[in-house]
Amino acid sequence: MSGPAFACPSVIVLTDEDRTATALEQIAGAPTGSMLLIRRRQQDAALNDAVAIAATAAERGIMVSVSLSTPPRSLPVDAVHIPENALKNWRRTDLMRLNPLFISASAHGWSGIQKAAAVGVDAVLVSAVFTTKSHPDRSALGLYRFAALVQAASIPVYALGGMTYRQSRLTAAVGAVGFAGIGLFAAAGQAD
Repeated sequence: MSGPAFACPSVIVLTDEDRTATALEQIAGAPTGSMLLIRRRQQDAALNDAVAIAATAAERGIMVSVSLSTPPRSLPVDAVHIPENALKNWRRTDLMRLNPLFISASAHGWSGIQKAAAVGVDAVLVSAVFTTKSHPDRSALGLYRFAALVQAASIPVYALGGMTYRQSRLTAAVGAVGFAGIGLFAAAGQAD
């Protein structure tokens, strides 16, 4: 891959089956120019949700991405996201065949960033930068370790985990291309 087919959005809004009710509710809080990342436990359900929300998202100037563990036959939306533990299921040829406008992956440390870069993604969502409601029992990277990963990465890095607008400014100051969140954009507006 030669880089994203468009400029990286500065904000990625994630869905979460356990914390947000619907993609439509998440898109209501998403800023224009952002990306909505649909995540579901069942890949077919994620694809169906992404297709169902695509027209509404386009009307609001929001790109739609879908999290997929294995390459589908076709990609009916703009972008694809690959969970870190599923990177082993993907090849550059899959991405070339699907031809998404944007490809992201998740990573929880240096090894994940390297694997994502090797597959050919455009950017990586590194988590958890700060303590998060999604995984309260996991240790957060913290700003300094996150900064070191951003500086060492060969691809753009997004901050994910416990994000607030203040923390998004801190992560941008250390080189993050943008930030991603769940609770920050939900109706309650709480940090994730």
